[in-house]
Amino acid sequence: VELAFRDRLQLLHEPLSSAAKAKQALADGKASFDDRMVLAMHFAAIQDWTRVNEHFAEAEKLAAGKSGMRWVRYALLNQSRQREPLHGLLMAEAERLAKDAAHNLLLAEHVASQASGVLEANEMLALLESLSPLYERQPPHLLAPQRRDRARVGYLQQTGQADQASELLHQLAESLPHDVAIQQQYARALFDRGEYDAAYARLRKVIVPEARWL
Repeated sequence: VELAFRDRLQLLHEPLSSAAKAKQALADGKASFDDRMVLAMHFAAIQDWTRVNEHFAEAEKLAAGKSGMRWVRYALLNQSRQREPLHGLLMAEAERLAKDAAHNLLLAEHVASQASGVLEANEMLALLESLSPLYERQPPHLLAPQRRDRARVGYLQQTGQADQASELLHQLAESLPHDVAIQQQYARALFDRGEYDAAYARLRKVIVPEARWL
């Protein structure tokens, strides 16, 4: 089974060849996938993105049909600051993951992490919304919806939706009574809104012995 699974992957072998050896293999017409990737990384180090894209495109051809290459493509677009094409690809990836029956929470959070440096706050809210079906179908112990909502709070605040952010923080504080960071964040949000009595009441509620922190 492991061998069959490996056949679906594109491996990069270590230790990597040197750039000089990869260039020689290219000159001899024998450049392998590894050689192309070594050359792509070599030219990325000096930000020669034309040559990076050239060698990566050839690597993609050699790895046609293999899993994982699109993720490398996203990283390359991000590193080379090609944000416009990356924008569309990440949104499409989120929609694909949301429809996939697999529990790809790790990939969903990787997409969200990559997108945070590319998308505007309102676009991040849309991306997280598109990923919601995936978050909602995770096993309860992973607290996936709460992980999504933590991110949503910040983007709601950035887009001037303070009331919605406060309500979401309230829901998180109620559902995660032993999460110190959330309790502090919610109390601080109440304080910043001038709701001092509510902020102190929240803190008193979570520090009483009945809260059972231990």
